[in-house]
Amino acid sequence: MTCKEATRLVSESLDRELPLHQRLAVKAHFRICVFCKRYWQQLLFIRDAIRGYSKKAEDTEFPPRTSLSPEAREQIKRKVLEQSQNRAGNPESSPDPPRSDSSEPASRQDTEPPSDR
Repeated sequence: MTCKEATRLVSESLDRELPLHQRLAVKAHFRICVFCKRYWQQLLFIRDAIRGYSKKAEDTEFPPRTSLSPEAREQIKRKVLEQSQNRAGNPESSPDPPRSDSSEPASRQDTEPPSDR
């Protein structure tokens, strides 16, 4: 059994019970491959952690959601409308100021894949 087959089977075993011959093959593979055995242990750990988190979330009472006041909503709407009107009047304006760090490409040409010319 290859590692690829073993990892596929142990992943599937979380969703369904494997037939006996597959379970035995995986166990035999675990005896010779510590990496696949570790992968299986990690899958079990993640599954158990998710189950524990899910159970904890069910048992926890969260505070009620708060919402924005009508005044805050209106202020946001006005600001968004104002910015969209400013952009419509000046199509070259950008929402963010230009960055001055050197991680920006020098030109658009640097960010596009080479063409087949």
